[in-house]
Amino acid sequence: MAAGTLVHGPGVVLTEGNYLALDSGGWEDIRARIDLLVLLDVPETELVRRLVARHQSFGRSAADAAHWVRTVDVPNARLVTACAHRCDEIWRLEPAEAVDA
Repeated sequence: MAAGTLVHGPGVVLTEGNYLALDSGGWEDIRARIDLLVLLDVPETELVRRLVARHQSFGRSAADAAHWVRTVDVPNARLVTACAHRCDEIWRLEPAEAVDA
């Protein structure tokens, strides 16, 4: 069941979720139901930048967004990253190279 919708039948289900690879908190049995689990690995500085901007787009002030990211989002990201070994693949975001004009 994803977002309150039970999925039946053959085919492919593509979903996202920060906790799908966790080995605790009731998430540990989910992994057996996933054929391919991919972790998107983003450098923490880039992750923080993106998350602060995202929270600001929801109407939070810069200070409130930064506080939330520092106290909630980053600890959760670290928890997820600690279970990366449970993933089939890890896709890393490479920094963009400077382009000479």
